[in-house]
Amino acid sequence: AAATAVVDQVRSWWSGPAVAPPPKPKAPAGPKTYKRVELPSPDQIMMDDTMNNCGVKTVLATVMGSALGAGMGIFFGAFEPMLPGEEKLTVIQTLKSTGRQSLMKAGQYAKGFAVFGALYSGSECVIEQTRAKHDIYNSAGAGCFTGAVMAKSSGPQGMAIGCATMGALSVCMDKFMDLH
Repeated sequence: AAATAVVDQVRSWWSGPAVAPPPKPKAPAGPKTYKRVELPSPDQIMMDDTMNNCGVKTVLATVMGSALGAGMGIFFGAFEPMLPGEEKLTVIQTLKSTGRQSLMKAGQYAKGFAVFGALYSGSECVIEQTRAKHDIYNSAGAGCFTGAVMAKSSGPQGMAIGCATMGALSVCMDKFMDLH
């Protein structure tokens, strides 16, 4: 009898009440209330103006790119193979050598990421302000420009490939991140 009661109780929890509850009465229709719109403070306006400045965006992208590049350089520099003749070094000498290699890689990566960030951020901002639109075409144009400039040493064909690749990558990233 106790097992039947438990089964009935579980069955009622699982299936819900046998009878639907009565519908709730609707609230009487009255005047609509709206939330008051707050105007931005002078500090908020100044901050918005500062952050919408192309120079500020470019400097921030450069600094953040160099920090990211330095971090990646240190990480990837630690995985560099040993130079010839370093097989017979002590542990301390090996750590020093690896540290030097990592710092060299960090500088190279920091420079590359800083240039990339400055080119992309600056060009996207200038394109956006020139077009006076915030859409995916700004990212495509900035990616194309950045890819072409970064590949300038490989000639016109390399610049075209860099333009197409970075433009497509920028569009894909914007679509993936749902920015526009």
